[in-house]
Amino acid sequence: MNLAKIKLFGAMQTNMKYREERQELLAQNVANANTPGYDRKDLKPLNFREVYKSVDRSVVVNQTKPNHIAGNSGSGTNFASANSNAFEVTPTGNKVSLEQEIMEVTKNSLEYQKTTNLYRKMMQLFKTAIGDQQ
Repeated sequence: MNLAKIKLFGAMQTNMKYREERQELLAQNVANANTPGYDRKDLKPLNFREVYKSVDRSVVVNQTKPNHIAGNSGSGTNFASANSNAFEVTPTGNKVSLEQEIMEVTKNSLEYQKTTNLYRKMMQLFKTAIGDQQ
């Protein structure tokens, strides 16, 4: 059973991909905190209602053997970049505030944890529904 076909699971997977990509950008911001002229990067906030409406319900074809025709991998998401809202700009033109980045990393981590907990609980509900007592 492909859980991605269920809209709620598809939306949760999209949210987790968004959080992963955002974490990468936030880590880059922290890594470049002392780079002159570096402009912080971030993604536009994810709107759950819009994600839920736009979840792709198509079938993904997986290539199980090398001589089979390869399907669309479906990897790589295209989340929109947001304009940076820097708390401060240093004299060298750097727009990264470590305090802001730590706050954003923490928020992003908490949102990811909420989504994974919801995903886990939904899986438990499915297992209970099919009679799995583990």
